Amino acid sequence: MLTKISKGDTVIWIVMIFITIISILSVFSATSLFVNGKSFFYQEIVQHSFALLFGWGIAIFGSRILNDKRLLFFGAFLMIFSIFFIFFLQFPSIAPQIPGYFELVKENEAARWVKVFGFQFQPSELSKLGLIICGSYLLTAKPSESFIIAKICQIFNITDENSARLEKIRFLITATLCFGTVAFVLPENLSTALLMGIIFFCMLFFSGIAHNLLKNLSIFLFIIGVAFILLLTLMPKETTQNWHKEKTPILHRVHTWQNRIKDHVASDEFEYNEKTAQTIHSKIAIARGGITGIGTGKSIERNYLPQIYADFIYAIIVEEMGFIIAVLLMICYFIFYIRMVQLSKIGMEKPFHILLGITLSLMLLSQAMISIEVAMNVGPVTGQPLPFISRGRTSILICFTYIAILQYLVNTIPPTKRTTRYEEKINHLKELKKERSILWKELKK
Repeated sequence: MLTKISKGDTVIWIVMIFITIISILSVFSATSLFVNGKSFFYQEIVQHSFALLFGWGIAIFGSRILNDKRLLFFGAFLMIFSIFFIFFLQFPSIAPQIPGYFELVKENEAARWVKVFGFQFQPSELSKLGLIICGSYLLTAKPSESFIIAKICQIFNITDENSARLEKIRFLITATLCFGTVAFVLPENLSTALLMGIIFFCMLFFSGIAHNLLKNLSIFLFIIGVAFILLLTLMPKETTQNWHKEKTPILHRVHTWQNRIKDHVASDEFEYNEKTAQTIHSKIAIARGGITGIGTGKSIERNYLPQIYADFIYAIIVEEMGFIIAVLLMICYFIFYIRMVQLSKIGMEKPFHILLGITLSLMLLSQAMISIEVAMNVGPVTGQPLPFISRGRTSILICFTYIAILQYLVNTIPPTKRTTRYEEKINHLKELKKERSILWKELKK
C-alpha cells in the first residue's frame, strides 16, 4: 500500500516505519517526567508525533515532486539562508533582536538556535543539507548541463570539460564554501562542525577529485587540527576562563571544550559526582536492559539522566526494549548507506545523483553512530541528536527531507535496473509456482 501512495525503494520505507515506531515509544517514555505540571499530559508526545507525521508527508510527497532543478534551488536556498543566520549567531552584537519576530536562543551557554516568527530552528542542521546538495552538484556537473559550470569555464577561458584546471577550480570553490561554513559553525557547535568537516572531506574523496588536491587539503586540515589540539591542551585555564567570562568572539567556548575533554579522559568512571552522573546512569540503563529490556515506559534511569529525550535517548531504548531492538536500530542506519551504494551501482546514471545519495546516507549513518557512542560513553558528550528519534523538530524534518531526496534519487533509476538479486529470486519462485500449478492441473485432467 505504501508503494502505491509513494515512490522509491521499499526497503528504505520499511526501515523508516520501524524507526518511527521506536521513535514514538522512546520519546513518550523519555518525556513522561518532562510534562509534569502541564495541563495536558500527552502534550510532548503529541507534538513529537505531529512532527513525525509532517516528516512523513515531506518524505512521501517530496520524493514524488522533486526533480534536479527543484532540488538545486532548494539546496541553494538552504545554503544561503543558513549561512546568513550562522553569521548572526557568531556575531550576535550586530544581529537585530526583535522579540517575537527574530531572536537568538542560547542553550547550555551556546548560541545555536534562531527563533523566527515563533518557530525555533538550528541553522547548522539546514547548512548540512544545503552544502551537500550544492557541493555534490559543483563537483560533478558538466558545462553542458550546468549554467554555473559553463559560466566558470567562460570566465577562466576553459574549453575542455575534463581539464585539470576546471577540476581544480571546482575543488577550490567547493572546499572554500564547505569548510568556510564549518569554520563559522565551529565556535558555537564543535561536534556539528567536526561532523560536517568529515562528511565534506568524504564527499570530495567520493567525487573522484585528483589525489594531489586531496593530499594538499589533508595536510592543511592536519595543521589546523594540530593547532586546535595545542590550543585546547596548552592554553592556560585562567586565560580560557577569562575568554568565557568576557564572551570573547570565536574563543569563548574553548574553556567548555577543555572541561568536556578533561571530564571524559581524566575522570574516574567509578566515582559518582556531578560530572560523571550522566555517563554512569547511561551505563546503568544499558546494563539493566539486557537482551529483551524491562518494558516500554518502565525506564528507571530516565529519572536521573538530563536531556534524556535528546542526547541519551539510545540508553533508554536499550533499557526498555533490550539489546536486540537496539542492535536492529543500529543496523537500520547502516541499511541507508548500504542500500544507496547498492542502488547507485545498479543504475543511477548521473554522477550528481550517485555522489549526493552516498553522501546524504553517510551523514545519517555518521550522526547516528556519534549519538550512540555518546550514550555508550565511548566519546565525550556532543549534543548530536539520534536521527528520526531524538525530540527536536528541526532535526526530524531535515532527516525526513534526506529520505525524500534519497527516494527521489531511487526514482531516477529505470525500473528495469531497479530489481535486486533478492527481488529476482522472488520473481523466479513465483514463475516456478505458476508452472507447477499449470502442470498439476494438466496431471489432474
